[in-house]
Amino acid sequence: MSKVIFASHSRWCQPGTFNDDAAASPAATCAAGTGAAPSAADAKSPADSPIQQWWASAPNSNQPHAPLPTSPEQVGQWAHKQAGQWSGVVVTKSGALLSSDMPRSFPLLYRYVAGTWLVSDDPQILIDAAPTSWDTTGRLQFRHGAYTLGTRTLLKGIYQLPAASSVELIDGDPTPHVHPWKALRYHQRITDEPTFRQLFTQALEQAVERVVKLTQGRRLAVPLSGGLDSRLILSLLKLAGASDVVAFTYGTAGSREAKISQQVAQSLDVPWYFVELSEAKVRQAWQAEGGAFIRNAWAGASLPHYQDWYALRELTSTGVLPAGTVILPGHTIVGNLHGQELLDPKTPMSRKDWVELLAHQHLNLQGQQDLVAALAPIRKPLLEAVDELLTVDTLDARQSLIEWFNVRERQAKYINHSMRAYEHFGLDWALPMLDLEVIEVWERGGLAFTDEERIWYKNLIAQIYARVSGTQPQLYAAGVNAIPAAPRRAAIKVLSTLRLDKAVSSLLTTRVQLRHPMAFQALLPAGSAATYAPQLLKGRSLNGIFADLFLADTWAADSNVFTEVI
Repeated sequence: MSKVIFASHSRWCQPGTFNDDAAASPAATCAAGTGAAPSAADAKSPADSPIQQWWASAPNSNQPHAPLPTSPEQVGQWAHKQAGQWSGVVVTKSGALLSSDMPRSFPLLYRYVAGTWLVSDDPQILIDAAPTSWDTTGRLQFRHGAYTLGTRTLLKGIYQLPAASSVELIDGDPTPHVHPWKALRYHQRITDEPTFRQLFTQALEQAVERVVKLTQGRRLAVPLSGGLDSRLILSLLKLAGASDVVAFTYGTAGSREAKISQQVAQSLDVPWYFVELSEAKVRQAWQAEGGAFIRNAWAGASLPHYQDWYALRELTSTGVLPAGTVILPGHTIVGNLHGQELLDPKTPMSRKDWVELLAHQHLNLQGQQDLVAALAPIRKPLLEAVDELLTVDTLDARQSLIEWFNVRERQAKYINHSMRAYEHFGLDWALPMLDLEVIEVWERGGLAFTDEERIWYKNLIAQIYARVSGTQPQLYAAGVNAIPAAPRRAAIKVLSTLRLDKAVSSLLTTRVQLRHPMAFQALLPAGSAATYAPQLLKGRSLNGIFADLFLADTWAADSNVFTEVI
């Protein structure tokens, strides 16, 4: 009998049927609850035969297209048959196999206690199982990145399932065995623009159409900014014939982004709702209710993604977003490139250079850019990532390294972690622009289409939006870049000559953070702006401050995340 216990929230279920139609299937009955080791009645089963299968999916009416895999060798082929977002747990006679999709849509944690593997999506269950202490390396990584790297968490002996991986847990073996089944790899790149446009557009349309079919009878909602990705999602939903779609935007009074998003919604004939963010009201609500959200959303390794929290709280309480509404944010495989000027193999890049690039981009929340890459708990895993992902030095390999590290770490553990807020308020969600078929078309795009500035992508969205709405797009530019391009370049040149460019940039950035268009400063302790302003001027970020408040259990009243941690 397997020594594995799986304890889950109600999102996880045991699939009753398997869907052979990869396009879509109606909702099947899914019995939710808590899984545990199988009974003695299963003792005659082969060692690798599935005894219990557990499945989480988005949207939650999505069903697996084949029985869940029981060995790491089966996961890649099985994963390519799945649609939407998912994660799986199979408990067999000899152990368990955990599997994740590329966005790592549903975080899973595991711990070996007294000869038994414990698996859960709730860190508190694993904390309660045995005395728990801090993982000092994970804690340092978290301070600088808002997440921990690889399988490490904030707690010693508790591990997390990485993106696009399976983890094999074997009875009697306290070592988890991690098996990646995919990485983002640019290959066989298409340089013909009409061909790539057709393939990418078709993949996007099919992914959105599948969501619409799976969610018939439910409301769909798009968090609509003034930018690109959410506009694309809303346009594709209209093309797919979605019948009950709303859009919502949130921000401080007079937000220019809100005006643009309202115009977009009106041009697409979609009802639009605005949540005004008052610093006083957001702070009051956060201190009263934020603790429960933090406990639900940290998943052992991630700073809770707070951006939508207040808006979702308001929209669910007023009935705009009834329980079960499917949220479709603009999370996408596009836009993960940085440092494009370093892609040419003729540009010398040592292992140290790569580590500094990744650390400065993703692990610089405390503003210690000159120090962070030299810290052993950060340097070591970054070196391992470079050695793993950059086995040949080509343009394709360099771009793959930069983007896949971003996708599997920051995107999977922080950006995509925003779905925990949806779940906290009883909402469902879908990420069609992160479906595997969309990702695998993107991997074949030439650099002209996958560039850092997203020029081709912006033009594609403009074409799709114009086709659906009959209007030309207007984009929102963040306040810190509100100066027109030509005067801004001239000003930067003058300031650089006077060696004032960094000082002015820090001043502007600090001003935006303390008067944020989404009122993020409301999540600071009352009256603390004067204390933190000098730190922000020196390069620290709000997320760096929030990370420390979270670790100290003082970010919101009654968060009580670490009261039992030694």
